[in-house]
Amino acid sequence: MIPAGLDDTFLNKVLPLAEGEEPPMIGSLPLAAIFEIGEQIAGGCRLLDAHGGEILGAFIKVELYRVTLGTPEKLEKAASLIVRHDGASGCYAFELETDEVTPGTYDVRLVFPDGSAEILRVQLVAPST
Repeated sequence: MIPAGLDDTFLNKVLPLAEGEEPPMIGSLPLAAIFEIGEQIAGGCRLLDAHGGEILGAFIKVELYRVTLGTPEKLEKAASLIVRHDGASGCYAFELETDEVTPGTYDVRLVFPDGSAEILRVQLVAPST
């Protein structure tokens, strides 16, 4: 099973980088995006079989973990949901609410049916005024 991101990414919002610029490292992972508290963390992916055909009948688990940076990093689960294929969007789309979390560093973990995972490090910040 091969996960394929949407436009080569798993999040609908990505960190704006200049061409050739590498994202900053936040602890052990590169920063993928910055969201304001109250803003949905949205994204999705397609699942492909070994021949490049789309897999429609599976599910992925989407988990949000608060990260306490250090050695080792500590993870605390903040949210979890199961996502099935959405015919309207043509992908396994997800939306995580952030109203009930505090500012900080978080990992969005997409766990695929074969047990593999994609981990996206994001920061949640207080809304700008």
